[in-house]
Amino acid sequence: QAIADFTKAIEINPNDSQVYNDRAVSYFFEKDYDKSWQDVYKAKELGKDVHPGFLKELKKASGRNN
Repeated sequence: QAIADFTKAIEINPNDSQVYNDRAVSYFFEKDYDKSWQDVYKAKELGKDVHPGFLKELKKASGRNN
């Protein structure tokens, strides 16, 4: 349900970097790492400093380094 709520929030305000960050975390817990990375990139593009600990865990879980 959280992902659906974050998606609706993004529809309302597509420039809210925090919502992209929060949805990235939700995707991470769903093991949907590609979508998590997409939201991380968007959050960063909008100026969000994504928590380094989260990025470390996402890199480890997804096997990606970007």
